[in-house]
Parts: sequence; structure tokens; C-alpha cells
Amino acid sequence: MRNLLESSRKRLRLVDIADGCTPESRILATCWDAASTDVLAVIAGEPDGLSLSLARVQDDGSSHLESSWAASEPTEARDLHHFSDTLATILVLRNGDLVKIEDSSVEIVGTVDGGIIAASWSPDEEVLALCTEQGSVLLMTRDFDPIHETNFSVDDLKASKHVNVGWGKAETQFQGKGAKAMRDPTVPEKVDHGIASQFETGDVVISWRGDGAYFAVSRLDVGKRRVVRTYSREGVLDSVSEPVDGLQHALSWRPSGNIICAVREMNDQLDMVFFERNGLRHGGFLLNNDSLRRVNGLAWNSDSSILAVSFSDKTQLWTTGNYHWYLKLEFSTPESSSVCWHPENPQRFMISSPGLFTNHELLWTTSAGATLEPHDWGVISITDGRELKLTPLRIANVPPPMSLASFPTEFVPRDTALSSSGSSVAALDAGGVSIIKWDFKKRPASMKSSQRIHLDDSIHYRQTVFLDEISLCVLGDSTNSTSLITIISLQDESVSAEIPLGFLVATVAAVPGQGAIVCQGLDGSIYSLNVASANVQPLFKLPSPCLTISGRMTNSELSVFALSNGGKLYANERLLASSVTSMWASEGMLAFVTSQHILKFVKLGSSVDDLNVPNDAAILDERCRNVERGARIVCVMPSIYSVVLQMPRGNLETIYPRALVLDGIRKSIVKKDYRRAFLTCRQHRVDLNILHDLSPDAFLRDIPTIISQLSSKAEFIDLVLSQLRDEDVTVTMYPDMDASTVPRPAASGPAPGKVNNICESVITYLREHMLPSHVQNIITAYCCKLPPDHEASLGLISSLKGSDRYDEAITHICFLSDVNKLYDTALGTYDLELALTIAQRAQKDPREYLPFLQSLQKMVPLRRQFVIDDHLGRHKKALQGLHAMGDPVFPEVEQYVTKKALYQDALGLYRYDTEKLKKLTALYADYLVMENRHREAGFAYENLGRHSEASESYQKAGLWRECLFSTSQIPGDAEATTAQLQDLAQSLASELIELKDYTSAAQINFDYLKNVSEGVRLLCRASKFSEAMRMASVHREPSLLTEVIDPCLIDSLATTSELLADCRSQLTAQTTRVLELREKKLEDPLAYFDGTIDADAPDDVSLAPTNASTSASLFTRYTGATLATALTGASRKTAKNRRKEERKRARGKKGSVYEEEYLLNSIRRLIERVNSTREEMQHLVECLYRRGMRESAVGLQRLVEELMGRLEKAVEVMFPKVEGMGERGEGVGVVGGVGEGVPVQSPPVLEKFESLSLV
Repeated sequence: MRNLLESSRKRLRLVDIADGCTPESRILATCWDAASTDVLAVIAGEPDGLSLSLARVQDDGSSHLESSWAASEPTEARDLHHFSDTLATILVLRNGDLVKIEDSSVEIVGTVDGGIIAASWSPDEEVLALCTEQGSVLLMTRDFDPIHETNFSVDDLKASKHVNVGWGKAETQFQGKGAKAMRDPTVPEKVDHGIASQFETGDVVISWRGDGAYFAVSRLDVGKRRVVRTYSREGVLDSVSEPVDGLQHALSWRPSGNIICAVREMNDQLDMVFFERNGLRHGGFLLNNDSLRRVNGLAWNSDSSILAVSFSDKTQLWTTGNYHWYLKLEFSTPESSSVCWHPENPQRFMISSPGLFTNHELLWTTSAGATLEPHDWGVISITDGRELKLTPLRIANVPPPMSLASFPTEFVPRDTALSSSGSSVAALDAGGVSIIKWDFKKRPASMKSSQRIHLDDSIHYRQTVFLDEISLCVLGDSTNSTSLITIISLQDESVSAEIPLGFLVATVAAVPGQGAIVCQGLDGSIYSLNVASANVQPLFKLPSPCLTISGRMTNSELSVFALSNGGKLYANERLLASSVTSMWASEGMLAFVTSQHILKFVKLGSSVDDLNVPNDAAILDERCRNVERGARIVCVMPSIYSVVLQMPRGNLETIYPRALVLDGIRKSIVKKDYRRAFLTCRQHRVDLNILHDLSPDAFLRDIPTIISQLSSKAEFIDLVLSQLRDEDVTVTMYPDMDASTVPRPAASGPAPGKVNNICESVITYLREHMLPSHVQNIITAYCCKLPPDHEASLGLISSLKGSDRYDEAITHICFLSDVNKLYDTALGTYDLELALTIAQRAQKDPREYLPFLQSLQKMVPLRRQFVIDDHLGRHKKALQGLHAMGDPVFPEVEQYVTKKALYQDALGLYRYDTEKLKKLTALYADYLVMENRHREAGFAYENLGRHSEASESYQKAGLWRECLFSTSQIPGDAEATTAQLQDLAQSLASELIELKDYTSAAQINFDYLKNVSEGVRLLCRASKFSEAMRMASVHREPSLLTEVIDPCLIDSLATTSELLADCRSQLTAQTTRVLELREKKLEDPLAYFDGTIDADAPDDVSLAPTNASTSASLFTRYTGATLATALTGASRKTAKNRRKEERKRARGKKGSVYEEEYLLNSIRRLIERVNSTREEMQHLVECLYRRGMRESAVGLQRLVEELMGRLEKAVEVMFPKVEGMGERGEGVGVVGGVGEGVPVQSPPVLEKFESLSLV
């Protein structure tokens, strides 16, 4: 879908190249300097051709002679080649001389006897192939040492065994009925014999393959057949072409290597024929059907994309796509012209003749229509010789070489342009401009009118663009080497103005709707031209000239987007992206494809400095989309949110990127065009929640507008309601990655209950304004609520009984809901008729519901409600129904409560009926005992006055106070009750001692058992020495102070001292080990984490991970992740592996990576243990001092203070604070200076020990 455009043309005559040139002087040969854009030319200065000179012509037209010398005899040049690495130039002459020009010195490095008729250097400049007058092929090195020499022979034709089985003879052909239809299409109708061309001159041509491994020689054998021989780089004959009648001498091997091109005459026309390396034919195309003529030469550009064909009076440029060959450009040339492509730049070539040469530079361009809505029809214009092919891709996605319409032209167009509406096409050619107006909306598309505007022949016009529907701008080069813009009025069909620019312009582009164009100079300078005022204003200069430019006006600021030949995309002077293959600027959006095969979109804002370009790693970014390798943008159509891509093989693919679709939806919602937004979401499968989530408040306010826009079909509103979810899709699915460039109303995100809020709003509006016609939508809204409100919807349906909409409503709600649940809901409304209708509509088996409904019909209303509620599992409501039936059914109530465990509900219903309340409470108490809820059962029994059962329940619940009280309330003999109470108290005390509740056991001994000594001893075991001394004093037993309390104090002192000693030793060992581990990690972290401790291990091994790495890295060994997991970022651990890892962490095995973390946790637990015993130790010190044991109190307090000091220092060293940790020490990071791999832990809090100053 691309055309070739001429971006520059420099024409130099021989008299302008070197001083002293006469009209008799002529150019013998030309070549490129591959390292620059300079041209080297060999000039024969005198009429006899004995004075030769080498001239260098630079790109700006300046030239100078590098050397001159005198030839020994008049001769012709066979090849001229310049070596950029050695700055040497080699000239091959027909008389056999090999001339080397280097540093102004001329040397004949060798001579081939008999003369040279053809010469060519290999693409790698290492081998020179020569064909001599003596009929041989000679290969030489760069130093002109012979490699191989072989003679042309008739026996060479046997190298390729092309078998002739006589297919061209009549006797071998089937001549019966239907013979033509049965003919094998792979068999030619006529077999060629190699008849020579009528334009045969005997010329020999050599052409190398692009990789330099083979070369082909076209030569006339025995004066009657032209043969193409293929040789290897070593000079070994590889193959010979099959016979072809009328084969001319022109030959060129495509650099990519797949075909060898030649020209043949056939049926008064010229055909391009292709040969494979084995010499067999492989397709071709029609080259010229005007008249037979001689082709001077063929030449491929370096990337095999353009084939130049030279005739005696013109040169044609051909390209191919989708197995079709296009004639893109045609230049008029003098006689005896030749084409030479630049070896590095595939878009640069020169046409040289004896008197002048012309440098041309090309660029690929897509001639497309406007992208402004509503005229973005995607009209594409393709040049195919003297035929203009037009296709509006929005109407017909016709892949090339086909088209929706084609119109003939008088000449081969140099450039084409399309108006903003796409209905006018301008074709610029050598004679002027042809304006074609056509109607592409009709079937078939037809031409409405055509007009021809002639232009000045002295100006070389190259490009054209539409300024508006009635004005056309044409770019041309004048004779004084400057460009000018010609303005053509299509109404007057004449030139209305000419604007000289004063400099050479490479490309121009129109700024849509502004009456201005953007021009790019040959040096990359960008200018803006106001056509009305003829004012040329320089804008900026790009680092290098660009192939494609596009101008857009954004917020009164002109933005120019340019794509260079090296793939750099610029927005004004800012570099947006590199490795870009194609780009397209539309209204509000810039699209481009990168060499990583990613289609990216950039939203255009107020300034190019604010453009946000997505990166390649943005997988979830809506602005990025993967495309096929080598895809190029053909056009963008914003109104239908589509991008048309052309694949490398030529076919078209239309895609609808999420960036364009979502951008269109957002703009439609901002404009309150909800219908277009809805249809776009529906067509492109976008979640309809976006209609609400983009602006929740506005959506709820615009409910009437939305319903009115979507009310043409009830299904539209149903579809919106049915897809609602309590989820913000603008966050989870369609986040706007560049929301700053798109106007969006300020609104808060959807709160929980979004679905119910929308449904309620819709129901309210429809019930008030559109109830008769939108019953279906109201039912949908009820059913889409969370949970579905089936009762309300069935209530609405019940109100429709007797109307035409009743059956439709039943059908619709059955479609939306689970019919089984819907049947149960209808049954729960006690409307048997409605339930029967739904059951029938749901096609349920009548045996499942009909007997049940018949039995219900016979019951009284209250009994019917009870049975229905019990059937539906609504047991609480069924219980209420039984309660409403009165006292006669109370036994049934007791059974139903016991069966369904509805005790609490029953107690609430009978709370004012004391007798029935007691019966239900007794049932509930028995139920609580069965459920082992003894505490509540005891309360219930005590409330009922059943103290024996209450005492038993309290004892099982561990409530000793309530148990003893209930036991004391049991009626009976006082002595028996006292004895029972004593036994119970003794049993409870023993149980409390087993549970280590010494305080409660002591209280029982004091209050019920009257055992003061045991009570004091139990208080001492609970470390409540002060309370023990008080109780000894209260019961007037001072002997217990020395007999019980003092020994207990001594025992507690011993236990506490032992505990402190253990804590101190543990702290010392663990802190020492932690410091040792940290020192090892600082010295050699790799050896520590990798488990490799080797003093002789090499220290110059790269630590960068590779796919071949087998040793665990610092990260993978600590986390347990494999290399593949680390590379992909995916966790593949199973639950079993995670549990195993946690066990390793908990064990903290010595030498493992978890050891330090385990030790830190152990120190933390040690501090927590000391904190838990702090009050006991403090109380113990006080009591020791009170009992006269001052030395013991002093010793214990010193031990505690020493341990506390050690712990404070350990906290500072073991748990250092790091940057970024919160005030409370919370955070996750890496301990600075400690070693990598250990998570930061918040330091534990050590509670202060209040020392006794008296000791």
C-alpha cells in the first residue's frame, strides 16, 4: 500500500563537474563512495579519449579532480569501484588494463591479454570477476592475484540436465474433446529453444548474488543462444539456464538471492523473467506492452525492494507486494544512460550518461486520506504504472493488488494526493496534474469528473498535497537549485500563486484545517508555510532528515511528528521513541509500530513535552498491542476505532486496538452520548461497567438520559443491567494510563452496593415514568440486584394478571433466574396460581409439584402458610405460623422447636406466657447440656429453681463460686447439705490445683475447708507472698510466717536465680553467634549464602545470572526459588514445599540461612519471658527484704539488674534501627551493615525493672 516518492533530485552536467571539459568530453564510468554520498566519475577529456581524469562530486554539487593521466590508446570503461577502507579506486578498461588510483597517484596494476568485455566486484569487495575477449572467466583477489580461470564452452550447457520429453510437439499432445481443460498447468504450451533477440548486441553482463557466494554471467553462445551461467565464488560452474527465446543481455541477481532477473521478447512485448540458481524459470511479469525495445540494464537496490529497468529514453522503478509487480516511478533519461544504486542507502541512486548524471533520493510513503472525523474513510491511493488504484478501507478492506476502483492516467504518476473528504484525487506526473473526482459510496464506485492542469515544463515537480477541497499545493525544484510551492485553484483550473522558498525541500505535509503546510529541508530543518500570506517561518532542525513528516495543530500549537530513516520518532525536537518502523498521526492520537513488533499509542495533549510514551514492558497498558512481525501502519480510522496494518507478504489486517476503543468510549461518555458508548462496548466486547465506573455520579444523574437513548430496544437496557458488578473496571480492567490528556468529570470511585444503587435508580425512574412499556426492564433490574429481589419482581408480575404482558413477564423472569429458586420464591408468596404458572413455564415434571399444590389448596390459610414455610426451610417463619394458630397446637410447637432447635425464637414468641415459657426454657436447658454448653445450662436450671442440675452444670463449666452457691440452695437436711458442700469444696480445690489456679484453691481452703496452712501455702505457690502474710495475720497464726512463708520464699529465690542464670547464659551464647554470623556475611557473602567455603575459589567469575547457571544465587538460595522462577517472577511452590520451608525456618539449623533469624527470634522470646516474670521478681525482692533476708534480696536484685543491662545492650546491637522504619520499629528491609538476606525485625520492648532503693 506504499508508493515511491522522490525526495531530492540533483542534476549535474559534465561541464559543471570539472574545469576544462569540452563538449567532446564524456563520462566513461561512475560509482559511489560507500562511506559518504560522494560520486566518483572517470572523464575522457579529449576527442581521442587519451586524457583521463577522476573527479569527485560531493552531495552539495561541488567537485574537484583527484587525479589525471594519459591512456595509451582510446578505450572504454568496464567497471569503476571505490574502496572506502583504503581510499583506493579501481578502474577496469576494455583494453585489459587494471588502473589503481590512490592518493592522486595512478598505477596500472595489471593487464589482461586480449581485453575485457565485462567486470564486476563481489559485494564484499574481495573478488573481481572478469570476462575476457578470449571467451574465459577470470577471478582475481583484491590484490589482483588470480584465483581461477575457465573458458566458456558448449559443453557447459550440459551442466544443468534440462530434460526435453517433447511436450511442445503435436504428436505428444492429447487432442480430444476437453483437452484444453485437462491440460497440466505446470506444462508449458510452447517449449523455447533459445532463439536470439532481435536487439542482440553480444554484450556480456556479470551479476553477483548479495552474499557473494555465486555470480551469474549472461553471454551469447555460438551467436544464436544467450545463456545465463552461474558460477561459485571459486569459479566452478554451478548451473546453466534453460533455453529462453528472445532473451536480452540485461541481467541482475536480486541481493536477497532468490531470483535472477532477465528480459525476454515475446509476442511483441517485453517480459521480465526470473531464473533460480539452478537455471530453471521461476515466474516473471509483463514489463512493457507498448512496443519492443532494447533494455539497457537492470539494477537492484541493496535491500532488494526496488528494481530499476533502464531503456534508451527512460528508467523505470518496479516494486513488488503480494506477488504483484508495481511500476512506481518513471524518469526520462538521455540515451546510453545507466543506473547505479548506492551500496549502503537503498533509497539513493544515480542515472549517468556521457554528458550528465542525476542523483535521486527516494522515500516510501502511504498516500491516504484525512483522519479527521467524519471524513476518515481510510482512502488509499496506489500507483501501478499508468493506473491509479483507489480503495476506501472503511467501506471495503480490499487487499492489494486488488482495489475497489482503478482509473487510467496519461503518465506514470510521480505522486498522488487525496482531499480531506477523499472524493478528489490528484495525480502529479511529468506533464502536469490530473484531478479525478469519484464517488466511492456508490456501488460500483465510479468517476464523476476528470480535469487536467498543465504546469511549467522547466520546473521539476515532485510532490503534491491538498490544502483544502479546492486548493492544491505542488512542490517543485526550479533551475536555480531551490524549491518552490505552486498553488493550484481547482475551481479556476489554473495556477493561482507560486511561492519561492529559497532552499531545497525534501518533503511537505499539509496541516489539516489550518491552510498551512510543513516543509522539511534536505538538512532536516522544519519550516511552516502559511499559504495565504506566503510567510515561511523556520521552526526547528531535526538531527537528521526524516522520511515521513506530519503536522497537527493541538491547542493552537503546531506539532510536527517526523520519522527518520534510522527509526527515530520525533515530536518537534523531542525524541519520542527509537526503532520505529512506521507511524501515523491522527486527531488526538499518535500511533507507531516498533521493531519489537509492538503497536503503541500516544495521546496528544497540549504540548509535545507532556506526551507520555509507554514502554515495551507495559503488558497491561491499553496503549500497547503486539502485532505480527514486520507489520506496518497503513491508516488509522478513529471514527470506527480501527487501524489497518499491512503484513510483510502484502495482505491487510484490520484491528481495533483497545487504546482507540476506550478513548472513543471515554469521549462519548463525556459528551453524554451513552448510546454510542454502549454500541461501541457491545461491538468490541468491552465490559459495560465502564459506562458507570468512568463517572459514577454523572451516570446516576443521567439515568433518564441513558434510558431515553437506549429505549429503542428493551434488550439494550437489559444488557447494561445484567453485566453490572460491584467492581471498578477502570481500575481492574481498563485503567486510563494517560488520564491527564482526556477530559473526565471529577467523580469518586464506585462504593460498595454499586449494583443495587443503579438497579434502584432504574426501577424508581421506570416505575414513575415508563411502567407500562418497560416492565421487562424493571423485572431485569429486580433480578440483577445482589441478591436478586425475586419477591418484588413476582409482586410486580402478580399485579399484571389479566393483561397481555403477564405471560411475557413470566417468560422473561424464567429466562433470567433459576426456575427452581423462582418456583420456591413464588410458593413463598402463598400465591398458588403464580407458583403453578411458573412451574408450568419452567417445564417441571407435574408429578413433582401438582400433588403438593393440590394438598395445599385444601388447607386453611394459616396451616397452608406453615406447611409452605416448613417446605421452603423458613423454619422461623413456620414457627410464627404455629404460634398464630393458638394454644391447641402448643404440643406441636414443642415438638417443632425441639426438632428444628428454634429455642431462642420460641422464647421470644412466648415471653409473656409464664407457664409455656418455663416449659420451653427447660427444653432449652436440656439442649444446652447435650451441646456441652454447661455455663448457659446452669443459668437456665438455676432460673427454673433446679439447683441440683445447676450445680452439676456449674461444676462442669468450671464456675466454682456458682457451683458452691447452687449446692447450698438445694433443699434438704442442713447437716447433709453441709457435708455435701465440704466434699464438693475439697473436690473443687483439687481440680483448681491441677489447673494451677492456686489463688482460687486457696480461697476455697480459707472459706469452706478452714485449712489456713494449706491456703497460705497455695498463695505462696502463686507468688502472692504479701497476701499469704496478710491471711496468716487475719487468722492469727503467726507461726505460718516461719513454717510456711519463709521456706517458700527461699525456694522461690532459688528457682528465680536459676532462671536468671539460664537467661544470662542463653543470651551470651546467642549474641556471640549472631555477631559471628554477621562478620562472616560481611567478609564473604557469596560463600555464606551459597554454602561454598573455599579459600582458593576464583574471584573473577561473573555473578550475572544466565540460563546455564546451576549454582544458587544470593536471591534464589535465600528464597528457595529456582532460576526459572526468578527469571519469570512466578511462584511455583506447592503447599507441601511451603510447609517444608516453614519447618526449616522454625528449626533454624546451624549453618543455614535461617540461623540468624532463628537466633533473633529466640532473643525476642527471652525478653518476653523476662518481661512476664518482672513483677514476680520485683515482688520477691520486696518480700525477702520484709522478712529480714536482706542479703538474699540484694543478690537477687543485682542478678536482675545485670540481666536487664545485658538485654538492653543486646537489643541495641541485635535489632538496629534502619532508615525507613516506622516510629514503632515496623518495616521490612535489609539490615545495614549486617548482611543481605535477613528481614528487618522491629526491636522488642524491654519493660523497666523498678529496683528497691533500700537494698
